[in-house]
Amino acid sequence: MFVQPRSRAALVVLAATIFPGLAVAAPALDLAALLRHAAKQNPELKAAHARWQGTRHASVAARQWPEPTVSGGVFLRPVETRVGPQRARIGLTVPVPWPARLRLRGDAVLGQAVVERRRIDARLARLEAQIRGPWARRSWLAQVAGWYAAQRRLLVNLEPSVLARLRVGRATFADAQRLRLMIDGLADQVASARDEIVAVEAELRARANLPVDAQLAAGGFEADPFAGNAPPTAEAFLPALAKQPDVLVGDAAIAAASAGIRVAETRGRPDFGVGIDWIMVGAARMADVADSGNDALMLRASVKLPVWRGSYDAQVDVARAKRREATASREATLRSAEARLAKLLYVLRDARRKRHLFAGQLVPRAQSALLTVVQGYVNGRAAFQSVVELQRQLLVYQVGLSTADRRRVEAQAQLEALLAAPLGSFAAQKNTPAKKPTAKHSAEKNKEVSR
Repeated sequence: MFVQPRSRAALVVLAATIFPGLAVAAPALDLAALLRHAAKQNPELKAAHARWQGTRHASVAARQWPEPTVSGGVFLRPVETRVGPQRARIGLTVPVPWPARLRLRGDAVLGQAVVERRRIDARLARLEAQIRGPWARRSWLAQVAGWYAAQRRLLVNLEPSVLARLRVGRATFADAQRLRLMIDGLADQVASARDEIVAVEAELRARANLPVDAQLAAGGFEADPFAGNAPPTAEAFLPALAKQPDVLVGDAAIAAASAGIRVAETRGRPDFGVGIDWIMVGAARMADVADSGNDALMLRASVKLPVWRGSYDAQVDVARAKRREATASREATLRSAEARLAKLLYVLRDARRKRHLFAGQLVPRAQSALLTVVQGYVNGRAAFQSVVELQRQLLVYQVGLSTADRRRVEAQAQLEALLAAPLGSFAAQKNTPAKKPTAKHSAEKNKEVSR
């Protein structure tokens, strides 16, 4: 019976709940599962989400209408009037801000919330690259450790022949010592690579906010989205750079700064206030006074005079300077993205070219040559120095092949983080040259110009 992954995970949790003493191994996480977990549990992303939500709530608070004020007072010496002495007064004042000021203030804060949201997108794109890069390095280390181990086994199998030749005087003691040094050196390189795998896995768990005992699936290099075709030129990616996450952060920052200018411009406008006072009046001292003891009501209106013009103008200048800063930063981000695009495309093309060279020519030829030389050495027809040189050369080519795969995957990850889009969506695009105008088209154009 086939069990879906979600059902399998539910069964694991259920078994751990019913049988707490039973140790149930969690399934190892592959790259896709690691990326999904990191998108939900990465601490930096959680902090960015919290900042975004806080800014959204702040935009609601910025639109809050000013609270009314209740005031009261008692006349230490009652004011005598015809209808009686005024003994106390209670007032209610409601501030009335300049029309649209509260809305503009909320829009300015909401613009900052949009900036924070765009930063989450940019951080998420970078997080994926920060995970895919170490994952590729982990795969590279595992593959390189395999190359080192294979070369060590070859030399270990060759050691009896060297010792046999040493006993009959057909090899020198220096050859045997050199062989043993090479075997020990390769063993150290294998151990070093495997130790580094442990460190890289710890980095991956930290990025994804996983416990230290979380199991990771066996690594592997991601497929080439362009397969056998050459990647498009930089011009094919330029339209996507306008929607690049960091560029969109710049667009949102410019919009937020423009909203800040509109808010600053309203600070030089007057605010208003309306109120009502209730004056409590006692009974008149004289008898038979009309309206004796009737309380009085008074309506009030106020205007806040914006007299400090220099301060208000300075606030507008500050807001405009922030918009110029945001505009320049956005332009610098776009230019930097264009330069980074060109560099990553170079790395991608260079890695694919080297991969084709190593896998298609150098490694197979070096393997064939080394096998021939080893057989010749065993049969007494080749020198030990030839074996050493070819063994080293083959190892260089094998490591170069793995390094080319790693550089390709790292460049892919960084390109997709830069473009915030999978490279597969650009694979179908071809660099078609501009069509030359036909004779009919040229004639029509000349006719239109003559008109």
